[in-house]
Amino acid sequence: MSQISPNESHTPENPTPWRLIKAVLLGLLIDIGGSTLVSSLGVTVYAVELYNAGLQDEAFSQALRQIYYDSGFVVFSLIVGTVSSALGGYVCGRVARQAGRRTGHVLAGLELVYGWVVSIDVYPMSVLIGFSLCTWAAVTMGVALGMKRSDPARS
Repeated sequence: MSQISPNESHTPENPTPWRLIKAVLLGLLIDIGGSTLVSSLGVTVYAVELYNAGLQDEAFSQALRQIYYDSGFVVFSLIVGTVSSALGGYVCGRVARQAGRRTGHVLAGLELVYGWVVSIDVYPMSVLIGFSLCTWAAVTMGVALGMKRSDPARS
């Protein structure tokens, strides 16, 4: 009976389950963490601008609740969220290596579920579908770039 050394059994084509889990968790951390951090900073800046404009309490609350989709804040958040998704996918693809495509779909699916859970009451369905398509495209693009970068034949 031949024995397989630990180095032979877990090749880039057959990574350990821990490597795949690690890839997804790092991708989630980068995407959701980055998006949340930038959104929090953006809302804080927007609130300070509203406060400095001298709005009364009721008008201030109303302005915070109604952020228009064509505002600079929303456009900036969409761009940063897309970049965070692509970066999370890239890291996932680098860590998962050749199993990255499958792992990237898991990452994209988890990000979509998270996005819908936190946004279902905030945005209309058409906007949610648009955000979902952008997220899926950014993650899969990032994964493909990360896999290409980690390809051993490339080095």
